[in-house]
This record gives sequence, C-alpha cells and structure tokens, in this order.
Amino acid sequence: MAELLETAQLALFPGAPASLSVEEVAKVLFGKSPERIESRPAEGVQTASVPHLGGSVQISVNPLRVDIIYQAGPSQAIGGPPLLGTKDIAAVRKWISEITPKLFKVIPPINRAGVVVARSEEFDTQAASVLGFSRAVPSDVKIPDDVVDLALQFNRRRPASKFSGWINVMYAWQNLARQDISFTNAGFSHTTKYSVRSMIDANTPPGEPWAVAVLSSPDAPKLVCELIDIAFKTA
Repeated sequence: MAELLETAQLALFPGAPASLSVEEVAKVLFGKSPERIESRPAEGVQTASVPHLGGSVQISVNPLRVDIIYQAGPSQAIGGPPLLGTKDIAAVRKWISEITPKLFKVIPPINRAGVVVARSEEFDTQAASVLGFSRAVPSDVKIPDDVVDLALQFNRRRPASKFSGWINVMYAWQNLARQDISFTNAGFSHTTKYSVRSMIDANTPPGEPWAVAVLSSPDAPKLVCELIDIAFKTA
C-alpha cells in the first residue's frame, strides 16, 4: 500500500499575547466563518473544524499559540477496514505552504514556529514492515538484520538552508501490528496486518535570537516553508 499522510500540523507562537479569534483565522484560510466554534473562556481557547481536502482542518487559537491541524479522512486498507490517511500528500503540503504567508498577515509577530507531519504505510508481513522501517530512517541509521519489532526516536539539529541558525528536528518511527476481523455467515476470521508509522517535527529553537529575528521579519514565511519541506521529507 502507498504511504498515507495521517496528520499535518502548523504551530505558530506569537511573541506576546495576541487578541485573535478562530473566526479571523478561518476567514483567512477558507474565506468564510466556520459553522461551529467551541470556546473555553477559562483557558482563552477557541477551536473549530472545517472539512477540507477529503479530511478536516482543526483550527485552535489561544493568546500565545495558533494551531492549524489537517486530519486525513479514511483510505481503504489492504483487505481490511479503512485506515485514516490520504495518498495525496503533495496536495496537503502545497495547501499548508500556500496558507503560511496569509497567516502572517493576521497573526502578530511570532517568535517560534513548528511543523509536525505523521505518516503510515501498511504491509502484508512483519518482515516487509521491518524492511519498510529501515528504508524510512536516515541512511546513516542502521537496523540490524535480526530485528523483528522496533520503535525509534531521536532529535537532531540541522542548519537552516537560507539563514544563519539551526533547526530542531525530532524523528519518531514505530513498527505496529493489528488484527483485522471479518464476519461471514460461516463465522469470522482474522488476519494480522503490519504498518510503519512515522512522525517528523521540525521547529525553531525557543528564544533563539536568529529565529526570533527572522520570524518577526518579512522572511518569516520562507523560514516556515523550510520547516514544511523538512517535515514533509522534501528537504
């Protein structure tokens, strides 16, 4: 099965408490107000969900943080029930890249940004899933031949390609198994399916002067688009 995108999240952190509503953000993203807005006044949080690209986009706003989270809808699994995920990864990446400059026009100057992307890929056998796992991790990370089940997480710092500073990148992978149960007139049967789930979190270091300076300048969208490229594994 092709690799599926499960979620993609863009997080922007204003440098000072901002007076911003979910409705304002939704109008920037979709040109209209969401049908329903939920509020938690004690926490200063507003949220809304809008259908988009075969899934939904959750908007969450509080004075110190704005989150845009794309959640994919269901895709057909191999001989089993639907899985949450979309094959159209390029469309989601393109949309997030396009909304980034628009968001900077309504959100006050920010001092930190992050992009998190979660994917999954399904396999028929455990051996195939381990092979898929080994292909997903960076080439300098070696998986021993006798490994049958594993999870891996590590953090790295990489230089920003267009700016003088370092970007934090957190990688996580997990090798998973699940039981699919099918009911028929004769009873039921079950099969085991295997998958690899991966997550990449690219973000600017909190409070680091170079990042704060860039994110409060006209170059801010360029830096966030670099985070998008890293999280979507295109850089």
